[in-house]
Amino acid sequence: MTEAGVVTLGNQDVESGNITSKLVGIPDQDLDMTKIYRNRSDSVPVSTAGSLCVKLLISLLVLAFGSPFVICDLYYAYTDDTCLHNSTKKLNLDMYQFLMISGYCGVSFLGFIVLAIFISKKQDLNSKKTNDNDCIILLAHILKILTMLFSTAWIIVGSIIFWHEIDNSTCSKPVYNYLTASLVLKIAAVFFTWRDMSNKK
Repeated sequence: MTEAGVVTLGNQDVESGNITSKLVGIPDQDLDMTKIYRNRSDSVPVSTAGSLCVKLLISLLVLAFGSPFVICDLYYAYTDDTCLHNSTKKLNLDMYQFLMISGYCGVSFLGFIVLAIFISKKQDLNSKKTNDNDCIILLAHILKILTMLFSTAWIIVGSIIFWHEIDNSTCSKPVYNYLTASLVLKIAAVFFTWRDMSNKK
């Protein structure tokens, strides 16, 4: 019987001495090497230019929506000298420190989001296996909750400093307008994010 080009020899072939003519045979028609290579290549995920373009587009959208706050926080922290260094009534924190920490945390957060977008892989919907990334998903969920807790607390602190602890009437008009708009938008964003997270439970 022939299997993959190898012929099993019977006793009569050995006795007759006609061994060499039987060593190489024509493979069966059922053996299709392209199926073997195709099945192996299907199991390896291939990054295409299309998926890279989609990830790049999503990253640019995230940066377009998140970077204006980060840039403005750092810009006003470094350039304004009207009210950001005003002493507070009871806190050991002023608006300068609030904007600096807020800006650099925003840079780290945006960098983490862009990195997560680029290293994420498309889930195989046809796969029957259990998800191997359960630990990563759980870690990402915990990190999201911790980030939301810190953001909520930090925005509350910034609001208290700006509207209660310092004399904001000494702020220049651009700084006053930016801080008011920024804090209101951040409070609204945190509120809707918490509401969305509670609705998903």
